[in-house]
Amino acid sequence: MATRPVFVPDTDPDQPQLVHVHEIDFQWLPGRSQEQKKENIAKLHAAAKSHNLSPLLEVSADSDHSLGYQVCDANLAVEDDRSYLVPLMAAYHGSKVFNGGGPFTDLYLKHGDDITGDERLKTSGNQIGFRFMGLEWGKRSETLFYDWLTIHAINRYRKLSTGIPHFNGFTEIDCPSGGEKVCHARSCAYYVALVAKNLLDEVLDDQDRFLEIMILDSFYQPRVEK
Repeated sequence: MATRPVFVPDTDPDQPQLVHVHEIDFQWLPGRSQEQKKENIAKLHAAAKSHNLSPLLEVSADSDHSLGYQVCDANLAVEDDRSYLVPLMAAYHGSKVFNGGGPFTDLYLKHGDDITGDERLKTSGNQIGFRFMGLEWGKRSETLFYDWLTIHAINRYRKLSTGIPHFNGFTEIDCPSGGEKVCHARSCAYYVALVAKNLLDEVLDDQDRFLEIMILDSFYQPRVEK
């Protein structure tokens, strides 16, 4: 057996909670091949459906739905302050600030293993935050920064921004149960919740307003550092 989270957007405009997390148990098929991942996704979604959680969208490269593949982190990009497109993961890792250096903005031009394998991310001391487009994010706010990037990235693509609200929840097969690290499925659910509550326009260009709204969500309340 295995347990994975299903992230369900809260669409009630009168509620401050943005996303509800449902931990779903299902029969796990061992292995790391794409075929095995797809079967595990199907098992997870089937188990979730028995809890009235449907339709769901897997947001990863292993998704069977074209929209789920298109909205995965590897296929999204954000604009920097020069209106250049930066791959989402390049913006995330390249914006890290350490007590011995950073941000390493040259990573904005790289992809995949060329980013995560960069030695500076491992040898520059303790991470103390993020800096992107002149905005500072504290180290403990790494998930907030990732959410902010994902929300901006999704909003750039009309097909994605209008498509994913048709789903009632989001999964990411590699996102562990009870995790406190970045999870793309959770970020996608935040986007849908913000749209449903008519808050998206308020947060897109206002970091302070973004933080005010996000920290009301139970995931963030105990541990946010602005």
